[in-house]
Amino acid sequence: MKTRFVVTCLTILLFCSMSRFVSAQTSTDIKLEGPWILYVDTTLSSWPLLVAVSPGGVVNENDDTYFHTMSMTAGDGYAIDSPGIYCLTFGAVCGKQGSKLLAMGNYPNKVLPLSVKKPSNWDWPSKSASPSYATTFILPMPKSYSTDGGWHMKFATKFDSGGKGYSNSEQHSIGVQLHYDNGPDYFALINCPISNFKFGDCKVMSPMNNSVIQNTGTLSIVMKSPDNRNACDPHVRRAYPRMLELLGPSTNPDKAVIDLAKGSKPPGTPIYDTDQDLYRCLDHDIQGGGSVAATQMMMSEPTQTWQSQLHSIASFYNNPDHPDPRLTDKDLLLVDIKAAIDGLDSKLPRMSQLTLIEHLVRMSEARAEAILLKVDKKALDCKDAKSDLEQLGCVEKQYYTNPPTKSGNDCKAPIMVAGP
Repeated sequence: MKTRFVVTCLTILLFCSMSRFVSAQTSTDIKLEGPWILYVDTTLSSWPLLVAVSPGGVVNENDDTYFHTMSMTAGDGYAIDSPGIYCLTFGAVCGKQGSKLLAMGNYPNKVLPLSVKKPSNWDWPSKSASPSYATTFILPMPKSYSTDGGWHMKFATKFDSGGKGYSNSEQHSIGVQLHYDNGPDYFALINCPISNFKFGDCKVMSPMNNSVIQNTGTLSIVMKSPDNRNACDPHVRRAYPRMLELLGPSTNPDKAVIDLAKGSKPPGTPIYDTDQDLYRCLDHDIQGGGSVAATQMMMSEPTQTWQSQLHSIASFYNNPDHPDPRLTDKDLLLVDIKAAIDGLDSKLPRMSQLTLIEHLVRMSEARAEAILLKVDKKALDCKDAKSDLEQLGCVEKQYYTNPPTKSGNDCKAPIMVAGP
C-alpha cells in the first residue's frame, strides 16, 4: 500500500511538472511577404534549418516599379537595406532546433507556394555577394506553415506579348506564416560573414547592435509593394527573373516568365489581358523588354536614396555653407530633425524613429513654404530652387514623398519553395 501511494504521488508530481513546462511554451508566428525563396538546408547543422532568400536589385524607394525597403517588425522594428546573410536568433540561440520537415499545418491547403527546382549543389551563401546581392535569413524550422494570401498567375518558357504559350492560371502563396510552438522572449540578428561562409562561425557571433526585437506574438519580415496603384504589378515582373537567377540558369525552364492577373471578379475568377484591352500589361512587361513609362504611371526619376536625403536635410542645421538667415526659424524644427537623424542606427534604423522623422520633415517643409509665401511672395518651386530655404523645402518634400516607412499594398510576388 505504501509503495502504491509513493508511485501515485510521483506520477502526480511528474504530471504537474510537465503541465508547467507545456504551459510555459509560447506560440510564435513569423510572417514572410515579398519575393522569397524558401529552402530546407540539411547541411548547416545536425538538424534542418530553414533558409529564406530574397534577390537583390528589387528595392528602390524613388521608383514605383520596385519594392519598398525590407523591414523586420513586431509593432516596432527596423529597415534592412544591406544585403547579407542574417541568422535570426530565438533569444540568444542562432540555429535553434525545430521540426524535420516543412509541412502545412491544419490550414487550407488549396493555395500553396510555387514549387521550383534548385541545382544539386546550390551555393546559396554566395548569392549574398556580388553580383546577386541577395538578402538571406537563416531560421529555425517551424512546426508548420500556412499561406497568408494568394494570387493568380501564369507561367511560360518564354515571353510573349500576345499571351500565347502560357500555362493555365494557377493560384500561389504571396505570403506565408511560419508557426512555432516554443517562441523566444526576443529576436535578434547575427550578420554572418559572406566570404568563406561557415555556419559554425556565424552562430557563435554576437548579435548586431540594436537588433533586439521583443516577441509580441508575430514577427513580420516583409517587402511591401509600391504605392503605384498599378494593377499590372511591374515590381513583381521585375523581381521574378531575379528570383530565378538565384536558382541558376535553366533550372526552371517551364517557369521562365510570369504573367500576373490584373484583377479578379466574383467569385474569384482571374482577369488577364485580352486582345480587346486598350492598355495591356504584357505590352509594358519588363520581362519582354517593355517599359512602364506610360504617362499616367511615371514618377520622377530616382535622385537620392532616403539615407542621403536625410543627410542633406541635417546638413542645413547650423552650417556656414547654408547662410540663409531664415534657416534659424525655430518652427523649421531643424534642431529636432537633426537630433532624430543623429539618433538613428545607420545599419538598423528603427521604423518608429523614421516615422517620427517623416512627421517632423512634413511640418518643416510646410513651414518653409509658409515663409516663402510670406516673405518672397512665391510658392516652392523645386525646378528653380535657388535659396537655401527653397533647397531645404525641396529635399524635405522629396523625402516624405517616398519615405522608407510606406506601408504599401499586398505583395503579389509568389513565395517559392526550392527542392531537388
